Amino acid sequence: MVGAAAAVVGLAEPAGTAASSRSTVADQAGMSATIAYVGGRDLYVVGADGSGRRRIAGASSPLRPGSANAEPSFSPDGSAVVFVSNRDHLGARDGATEVYVEHADGSSPRRLTVGDRLLSEPRLSPDGQRIAFVRAIRTSTDTRVGSSALWVMNADGSGPRQLAAGGQIAAPAWSPDGRSILFARQLTGIGTSLKTFLPVVELWVVDSDGSGLRRLTSHADDGQALWSPDGTRIAFGRAGLALGRVGGGLGTGLDGVLTLGVYVIGADGSGLRRLADRSTSPAFSPDGTRIAFVSLRDRNGQSCGEDECIYNGEIYVMNSDGTAQQRLTHNPADDTAPAWSPDGTAIAFASNRANYQGSDRTNEADLYVMPAAGGCPLRLTDSSAPILQPVWSPHGSVPPAVFTAICRNQAHYAPGRAAPELHTDETAASRRYPFPVYYLGDVFEGLFLTDVQFSHDRSPPGEFPAVQHSLFFDHGRCARNPGVCGPEVQLTIQPVCEDVELRALYRDFVPNGVETRRGALVTIAHPSDGNSATIYTGTASVQISGSAVQIARAIRELRPFGKQAGTDSLLPPRLPATLLRWIGTIQRAHEHTPDLHRLSQQLHADPARVRTALAIQRSLAGHQGGAAPC
Repeated sequence: MVGAAAAVVGLAEPAGTAASSRSTVADQAGMSATIAYVGGRDLYVVGADGSGRRRIAGASSPLRPGSANAEPSFSPDGSAVVFVSNRDHLGARDGATEVYVEHADGSSPRRLTVGDRLLSEPRLSPDGQRIAFVRAIRTSTDTRVGSSALWVMNADGSGPRQLAAGGQIAAPAWSPDGRSILFARQLTGIGTSLKTFLPVVELWVVDSDGSGLRRLTSHADDGQALWSPDGTRIAFGRAGLALGRVGGGLGTGLDGVLTLGVYVIGADGSGLRRLADRSTSPAFSPDGTRIAFVSLRDRNGQSCGEDECIYNGEIYVMNSDGTAQQRLTHNPADDTAPAWSPDGTAIAFASNRANYQGSDRTNEADLYVMPAAGGCPLRLTDSSAPILQPVWSPHGSVPPAVFTAICRNQAHYAPGRAAPELHTDETAASRRYPFPVYYLGDVFEGLFLTDVQFSHDRSPPGEFPAVQHSLFFDHGRCARNPGVCGPEVQLTIQPVCEDVELRALYRDFVPNGVETRRGALVTIAHPSDGNSATIYTGTASVQISGSAVQIARAIRELRPFGKQAGTDSLLPPRLPATLLRWIGTIQRAHEHTPDLHRLSQQLHADPARVRTALAIQRSLAGHQGGAAPC
């Protein structure tokens, strides 16, 4: 039968529904724990062994396709999930979101807020009766967010009430007894700390009725705060920037060195204590005796921006007093966001280890789970979009597969892992492109299709082309295990009549090679211009960039949109009439003057361009599709 929390939020089964048709996690003895997470724009749940993955909010659920869904939070009995979505504000430019609730299997979604706009971080109280959330505040003349407020409403959406306002508020967290709410606050006007040159973000607590507002920390950049299970302590991460210590700390190439630490403080604001240096993201175990956290102390790999690098994290555990610190992961990639299973036997975390190559692809994490005592991580997801915000169900046990996996390259696929998740909607972009579309499929050479963009631009007067259409495909995320993939592969498709490079063939562009592949014309760029080739098939120009091996395989696998790999020959090229006339002129002259040097002198043309024209003519023999309608 439906749990109490689901009934409170209005998800009780309609009359006539069998009581056994839906059960809460708590009702089912021995049920395995699950993890909710954000993949792309959708919400998913998956078993701790990788089985049973399903989308619960997004394109294939009752929610409207194209919506963005995020910040899941389970009800106390695990029967419902609260989250935010923009499904009722598609097309809005202000990022509008509302609070929704649905059954944990994705059924019966219901909107709880109406017209509030820009709501975030909904969190159900421990008794499932109320929801705390953050509401952005705008001025009457400015649509941008200036500050935010902490609100509470009943779990069915009624009785909304503001508890705290002023500055930017984030990360509300209920105390275990439901009497208080912890949150982070950056007060407007404070700016940055003169000591650290970082934003001042303080921790505050307010009683759930709006009284007793009090500040716990000050003059620091504090966040990632959470209550201990008994409600007596709060663990959090603190950031600082120690000037004059270039080369030490947590990164390289910084004007000042970032410092991080895990701290604990009493619920009344007393007893502030640092537990771990060069660390962040604390998480209490269910019994409160241990804390999992991320440490950068090992300098095992790094992630780099334009002019600085920061060391990647490893997952650690320690006693709740800071003693007995133990390293659990050993991988140069970035391991983040540890979260304990409800029975305390396993830890889920996010990692980009399947995509990590040096300091590249550092934001593309998948979901893993490992024994809390250490061991081989199981990779639960294989996604074309980064995995964010993993949250365990409040009940359930961890399956034996988590504890019996044999490590292979620091990560092993979960036995029950489902097919890869694909989050890129190439169909929608392709429909906007008014010309033939070619692509390499959802996965090419172990790389997910991660981005599709359509553009339609007008050039300044007098420039070619006057209007330019293009469709861009990016394969940039490793889908293999282990994550050994080549560089990203990119395709840019445009009509031959708008191809600047093709027009320049008889002016100033000289390819490194010209040949025919699968009936299409292929030009190879000089290595100095980057590894790329352009395929001319029908009226389409398809530029491919990647490694030489990837380009060769892409030429073999390129096909019309929606077709399977290994299709027959491509259409013969249809080139602009001006280019065909130029090639014809050179060919006829070459029949009378075979010597290339003399021919170039007669035509007052660069020998390299004459050679290119003859190579194209030879390649087109028997493969000419006629002139393009330019």
